[in-house]
Amino acid sequence: MVTVNRVGKRDVSKINNCSEGVTRRSELDLPPRFSYRGEMTKDEIETFLSQAFTGDRRPIVEAASAEGARCRVIYHQDQVRPGGTLSGPTMMALADTTAYVLVLASVGFKPLAVTTNLSINFMRKPAPKDLVATATMMKLGKALAVMDVAIRSDGEVDLVAHAVVTYSVPQGDEAWKDL
Repeated sequence: MVTVNRVGKRDVSKINNCSEGVTRRSELDLPPRFSYRGEMTKDEIETFLSQAFTGDRRPIVEAASAEGARCRVIYHQDQVRPGGTLSGPTMMALADTTAYVLVLASVGFKPLAVTTNLSINFMRKPAPKDLVATATMMKLGKALAVMDVAIRSDGEVDLVAHAVVTYSVPQGDEAWKDL
């Protein structure tokens, strides 16, 4: 249950029924000025992702604003598939995470925004180094956000993959009812 205080801010300290891996809002160690409406900053998004999604190979948020987002996945030998190339799932996860970062940076704290479509084209074999993804918003509507994601090997100009990602963005208090 989420309540709204007198100044219109959500009181998320009363969020119940959190899913596995997502803690109660009061347990998240977010900066004091953490916003619940409007845009989220890079630091707020990085803090949220690091606490909500565990794992040591999560993409790193390098930049986030309503204009675009950039994330990096650190190269690790475990990500290489037969044939000596970085795996498709590694690139898909990077594209999806970068799109999620852009949604949060554009519309604010909407943890229940979900991927509804991810279409990816693998264009060339990535170099054995970090991958960097940049996302730009193609369309931000009331219910859907459509983003363009370009993935490159670190320091390279040519794309290794290109994705178009669509997110469903929850509206109003329905976004909080199941948290």
